[in-house]
Amino acid sequence: MKTGFYYRRFHFFSQNILHTAHCTQQSQCTHAHPLLEAQNLAATAMTSLRLVSSNMLLIGATITAAVSLSTWLWVSTATRPICKRPSFLADDSDSDNHDGECPLPESLKRELEKERRRQAKIPLLAMKKPMYDNILMVDPQGTLLCTISKKKARWYVNKELGVWTDLEETKLQLLFEPSHRSNERHKNSKNSEKGDVDEFFNKSIKENVCVVCGHDQYHMRHYVVPYTCRSLFPAKYKMHMAHDVVILCPDCHLDCKRMATHRMKYLEQTHRKDLATAIPTIVDRQLHKVKSCATALLRHRHKLPAEKIYDYENLLRNHFQLNLHEVLTKGILKKAAELETSQPNPVYVPASEVIVAAMCQDEAGIESFVKGWRMHFLETMEPQYLPKGWSVNSSVDCQSAECKFTTKC
Repeated sequence: MKTGFYYRRFHFFSQNILHTAHCTQQSQCTHAHPLLEAQNLAATAMTSLRLVSSNMLLIGATITAAVSLSTWLWVSTATRPICKRPSFLADDSDSDNHDGECPLPESLKRELEKERRRQAKIPLLAMKKPMYDNILMVDPQGTLLCTISKKKARWYVNKELGVWTDLEETKLQLLFEPSHRSNERHKNSKNSEKGDVDEFFNKSIKENVCVVCGHDQYHMRHYVVPYTCRSLFPAKYKMHMAHDVVILCPDCHLDCKRMATHRMKYLEQTHRKDLATAIPTIVDRQLHKVKSCATALLRHRHKLPAEKIYDYENLLRNHFQLNLHEVLTKGILKKAAELETSQPNPVYVPASEVIVAAMCQDEAGIESFVKGWRMHFLETMEPQYLPKGWSVNSSVDCQSAECKFTTKC
């Protein structure tokens, strides 16, 4: 279930319900009692949504979505015309607020500001060019081998290993016979079906759209298997694995990242035995307090009460072993404000290393781990625009690492 999708959309609906009910209460409208009921219902919906986001319960998500949407529709249709303060109730206190509208709650203002900043960063974070060029690569006989990027195709041409067959540079023909085919290693074996799936994916034309919603702008790469985990695999499991790199739009990427983070935390909690290895840095609380006091005296001394200044100065004198008659100079305060209060934990082990060490001890473990992440992506995001041939059961290792094209000179 796409719980992240429902959380983002219906959380916003619930916030609007609360604001509408609040405004109507201030307007002293005759629908006060129904709106109080709607306000309580919206608050319950928001709490349920948070529980759904953490537990990912299908039934809870469905019920909460229906309650939130129906309540929002009822309040918006029944009370929106009277959300403003009636003119016959206006008094002198309304002179500064001519339209009678209620201000947005601070929490909603912060959320809107965060969303505005995120939207402003999207053009900077999105890919600058399409992910798929869909250049057709054929063998000397004209049989289609796969689709590749334009950069790779130009590499073949520059090395005189291939030639363009058209002026538009959409098809490349190799000048040598490849030593292996994409599904050759699966022929005459129990995995022949897997080889057919891989070959179909390699030859398919891939669209540059979000695989979840089909949006065609501001794309971002998403690693179905977290990059921090795959980077720890042997070489053949992490070289040129285009199958597990998909396109997402910014909103879907945010939802998918949240779901992946939840799963990573669950796996870490399951397999980490020593909690002391989970802390990346060790903070000296006493030094941190000294640094905070010095920073406060340097920047906000004029705002602090005399008692606080006295306590902070005593703490700094004790740290530097100064008596009461010695003056805390600005140089001493700067020295204290620049103290290093943390140091790397020598026994720290990143979550990805803990998970990979526990679940990917052999080839079977790696295959199960990769397929588990693929299934998690399908279940949480429900993608509707995956490339043709994309499958949970596709090969998990890179065939080009074992079966590279070779030139015959």
